Amino acid sequence: MEKKKLLERTKVLLAVILALVVVFCYFLMGRTSAVKGLNTGTDELKKSTLKNMYRQETIEGAIWDSSKTILSQGTEPGKSGTLFYPESYSWLLGYNDPVYGKYGLRGRYESYLYMQGENKKGADITLTLNHQIQEKAYSLIEGMEGSMIVLDIRTGRILALASSKTVEFNANQIADHMEEWNQTEGFFLPNGFKDAAEPGSTFKMVTAAALLEQGLEKDIIEDKGNTVLGGHVVKNSGNAAFGTIALQEALGNSSNVYFGTMALRIGGSTLERKASQYLIGQDIELDFTTLESHLDMGDYSEALIADTGYGQGKTLVTPLHLAMIAQSIGNGGVMLRPYLVDEITLDGKTLYKGKEEELAIPLRKENAETLKNLMQVTAGQYYGMTEYGICAKSGTAEVAGDKNKCYLVTFNEDYVVAACKLEESGYGIQLKGAVMNMYDKLYSR
Repeated sequence: MEKKKLLERTKVLLAVILALVVVFCYFLMGRTSAVKGLNTGTDELKKSTLKNMYRQETIEGAIWDSSKTILSQGTEPGKSGTLFYPESYSWLLGYNDPVYGKYGLRGRYESYLYMQGENKKGADITLTLNHQIQEKAYSLIEGMEGSMIVLDIRTGRILALASSKTVEFNANQIADHMEEWNQTEGFFLPNGFKDAAEPGSTFKMVTAAALLEQGLEKDIIEDKGNTVLGGHVVKNSGNAAFGTIALQEALGNSSNVYFGTMALRIGGSTLERKASQYLIGQDIELDFTTLESHLDMGDYSEALIADTGYGQGKTLVTPLHLAMIAQSIGNGGVMLRPYLVDEITLDGKTLYKGKEEELAIPLRKENAETLKNLMQVTAGQYYGMTEYGICAKSGTAEVAGDKNKCYLVTFNEDYVVAACKLEESGYGIQLKGAVMNMYDKLYSR
């Protein structure tokens, strides 16, 4: 009897021990993630810890412009690198800070900049930017809410992408100013590629493209300075009347009456389709950001179709997107994906190489050539921009706060130059001096 009781006690004890072993193993494998995948949160914590430990031993890689001017560089392991020209590059290159997080290109390419190579140094990034052009672009908009963009029209390479605001941004001084910047509305939205707004009369490039594809460029209207479309009044700036006009005169004079009337003539679905072919309303993935825009034709009411046709409506785009539309017109109707990163190297080995890439063909070649010629006449005869073979379209949009968003989008056989600024009042053509100054710089190198 005693032997039987002893045997039962032994079985119970073994069962308890076995249960404890199972619990211990579960804790070991699951809760501590000794076996990967049993606890995703712990796995991520481990990866993050290892990454941060690895970063503490790595010197941030350097960023260069296309002519090998150094733009940023780390000097000590685990510390953020120095931005050498913070005024003109902070909104584009940003920062990567262990306390304040990451922003801009340095944040997006963290895995490369802290990919440890020889001498514990991260990979180097060479950009398509030209430092002299970038500095010039920034100098032309410094102190205002604005942007200046320069693209290579045949490749999509970004030669300059400068943004500015009335509050200065120095990414080397984030600890001193982060509180102020966080309290400034829209501060971290670079004006060149993140601050989407109504395109104003620059959208007339899109409406003109739709008219050309419908064969309506020779249709005429009588422009008396204002008209009623869809139950509301559409008027030209200053109620200026341009008489009997077709597409060329309408582009040159930027007639809202003409483009509103012709938008109704081609119809809302046709206009919407053409805008969509220019990728308006779609997210566009670039190598340094995602371009966002908005296209809303609602229920195709006549009022909204007309307003959209001359650039007010509910359409929102960024200056870089407008530059891409101009680029496609000057490039035979082919829209290229703008790119900023030219090459990434580590210890002499190429890890990544940027390249030209076609995004869309929103306009047939013959119609692109026609629109290009119309815009060249607009630049020369209406804007007085007679040098460098420039084609142009200006635009002014009324935005929130009773301010005007002013644009001047231009191109020639080599470049796209697009300028934008936010003003209490004003017109896009007032940017002509800054744009011509940029062309002078481009052709004096």
